[in-house]
Amino acid sequence: MTRYIHLNPFTAGIVKKPEDWDFSSYKEYLNSEKIFLKICYFEDLIEIRPENYKQFVEDYADYERQLQRIKKLIKFENLT
Repeated sequence: MTRYIHLNPFTAGIVKKPEDWDFSSYKEYLNSEKIFLKICYFEDLIEIRPENYKQFVEDYADYERQLQRIKKLIKFENLT
């Protein structure tokens, strides 16, 4: 579920990379920068190294974007 949520802005084409979306806890999962205000406390729920989580998300990114395109095509076909 976290991967799906973290990919939403990328899938929608709003950002080029999931970490470009500032309104997400994704950067916290990656420990990529010092976080001024922590919004997500996941350490007790999931044990994964930041580089493994990043790979986990990136492995699914292209699939998610292609799925979004298919959904749009199906919706367009149903409208015509």
